Amino acid sequence: MNIDIRNRLQEHAAQLTYNAKYHGILDLSPRFGKSRTALLAFEKLNKSIRLLIAAPFNTILESWKKEIEIWNSKHHITYCNTRSIDNIDFSVIDAIILDECHYLSDFQNDILKLCNKPILGLTGSLSDDNRKNLKKTLNLKPIYVYSIEEAIEDKIISDFTINLHYVELDNKEKVITYGSKKNPLIGTELQAYQWATSNFERFKYMSYSNPALSNVKMKYAGDRSRIIYNSINKIKKTKQLSKNRKKTLIFTGLTKVADLVCINSFHSKSSENNLEKFINNEFNKLAVVNMANMGITDKKLKHIIINQLQSKEENSIQRMMRAMNFEEGKEAIIDVIVVKDTVDEDWVNKALKWVKPDKIKINGVNTKKN
Repeated sequence: MNIDIRNRLQEHAAQLTYNAKYHGILDLSPRFGKSRTALLAFEKLNKSIRLLIAAPFNTILESWKKEIEIWNSKHHITYCNTRSIDNIDFSVIDAIILDECHYLSDFQNDILKLCNKPILGLTGSLSDDNRKNLKKTLNLKPIYVYSIEEAIEDKIISDFTINLHYVELDNKEKVITYGSKKNPLIGTELQAYQWATSNFERFKYMSYSNPALSNVKMKYAGDRSRIIYNSINKIKKTKQLSKNRKKTLIFTGLTKVADLVCINSFHSKSSENNLEKFINNEFNKLAVVNMANMGITDKKLKHIIINQLQSKEENSIQRMMRAMNFEEGKEAIIDVIVVKDTVDEDWVNKALKWVKPDKIKINGVNTKKN
């Protein structure tokens, strides 16, 4: 990692933040050092202020506390999970650092809109939609942007390749129960998916004139999503891909699938902290759901399998970054499994909207057109 370049860029971003009076967004590639940059900016003040640091996960707040201890900051710090932002008395706060600001809900936005304090949003994975929303709701505009492409070029993070692996819904094993209470059916994944999709489209059309039917529409959307999440061929492909490389982190959509694809898993129902064991190299394969989306630093990890990718761009960036810690001459390999001819293709296309075509391969073939 080129530390000199990163230190210089951090100082530049901190000065721009000071000039902007601490109101705006630092959209910085993961591994840039968002917290250090924000603290650099606030240390430019010649007086002590009351600073609120808010984040969507307690693990992030713990990282902030450790960073603050190193800095021995002169400011009075209050920490808050953004889920509890409505409990904050903003009259005793001078400024806010809002880490992972793309996670804000509409309710949290409404609370912050009324606080009338400088808000410094930090993110490493900001989609166009969230950028527009933060500008509209909190008048937050980018102060400094440092892209993933720039971070790769400056050797702050590793380069990467995404391999898309297409599978089909199973049409052999009749193991899915679907249909109605009056007419229950048992069929294959493909049959159940086609039935759910047909009903989804029907109620989608009907809900235009009768909004009360939206819940029925979403019920069928959930039915077909569960079929994709539990896909037999996705599970088979995941197991196959995990055999081909050494250290591998596998992201799934369900705890049940995480337990099926790997002997070692870590999720909300886990009895042991297998994530810590994985980082400490006690084993080299681990399946998770969302609990490793951020906060994982492991230079030996260069392979990720995404069994299930949701449609949010931020989600795909955070997962991929787990394998992009810089190591000279090493490239991150991201395998993404997609169920063809289903809504899963739409989810993946949206999630990878930020990725340049020359980074994506389908079964080893580059997707960029000559």
